[in-house]
Amino acid sequence: MRKLGDMITLDFTTHNPSTGMVQDADLLPICEVFDGDIDAPILTPTVTKRTGQIGDYRVSIETTIGNGFGVGRTYNVIASAVVNAVSAKARIGIFVLDSKSNQDVVDEVGLVKTETNKIQDLAEEVILIKAETDKIVDVESETDKIQDLSNKVVILQGVVVGVADEVDLVKDKVTDVVSEVVLMKSETDKIPGLVNAVGLVKTEADKIQIIKPETDKIQGIANEVVALQGIVAYETDKIQHSIADEVGKIQELTGEIDLVKNETDKIQGIANEVVALQGIVAYETDKIQHSIADEVGKIQELTGEIDLVKNETDKIQSIAVDAKFIREVESGRWEIRGSQMIFYSGEDSVELMRFDITKDASGNAIMRTRVL
Repeated sequence: MRKLGDMITLDFTTHNPSTGMVQDADLLPICEVFDGDIDAPILTPTVTKRTGQIGDYRVSIETTIGNGFGVGRTYNVIASAVVNAVSAKARIGIFVLDSKSNQDVVDEVGLVKTETNKIQDLAEEVILIKAETDKIVDVESETDKIQDLSNKVVILQGVVVGVADEVDLVKDKVTDVVSEVVLMKSETDKIPGLVNAVGLVKTEADKIQIIKPETDKIQGIANEVVALQGIVAYETDKIQHSIADEVGKIQELTGEIDLVKNETDKIQGIANEVVALQGIVAYETDKIQHSIADEVGKIQELTGEIDLVKNETDKIQSIAVDAKFIREVESGRWEIRGSQMIFYSGEDSVELMRFDITKDASGNAIMRTRVL
């Protein structure tokens, strides 16, 4: 593939029209460049004979816009020569100009290869991202478990509130019992005074023997007082044991409440961590989704570039076929046999082209018509 602005150099040889042997032209050959189906040449570059070579000529064509060349056009290069007074013409080259040269395409292919490697790296990153996504799914599963635990904590908190209410009721009962004990103690404090009074009565009874009936009554009262002291002692002991039991229960409940409070604090901490983790998971998931979207966009752009390179490659393949045929013609030989000019390939002398030669009245070749 030729690029607009390139300098293109073509070679051609001249031959003896009778023997086909290489021979210098009678005059310096002429070269003309034609643009597609335009019959007038756009350029007549100077032909130069290669130094020390027989019948070997070269012509250099500067494919600039100023010389009439453009992108996408097909150009034929025709050389005219006279050997032993016999005139002949042949196409020595054909080319199509593009905005890019073969090297440009190779460079772009290299760039595409580099981008393809990047895509491969991206694919590996996508695999890693999928693995991280699977981890996120596991985290979501753990989050569900923690949510269940949080629900149980809420239920337990309700139970704790109920226990606290019961403790308050027990405290109220204990307060009532203490009030009763205080009251009973007040009554008990009165008993020693009563006992002393009984003692005095008993002493007076001994002195006054004549008041026997009253003494018996006082003795009965003393007995009742003793019995009352026993009852008071029994009830006091009973109340004290009851108070001790209630205090023990209160202490146990207080310990359980402290334990529940500690567990509640732990659960609340876990719940806070879960909320923070859910925020991190949401952020990372959003970040991964945006990253994947960006990379997909890049892949789509690269796909477009790859299609462009494929089109350029197809053009190169087509031009390569034409170039191979031209090389076979240039590297081969030709001869004039009768009224025909025949071209052979350089490697195996296979006939490539055959032309009928039309001559004027003077015997000069004026036209060639391809018949093969």
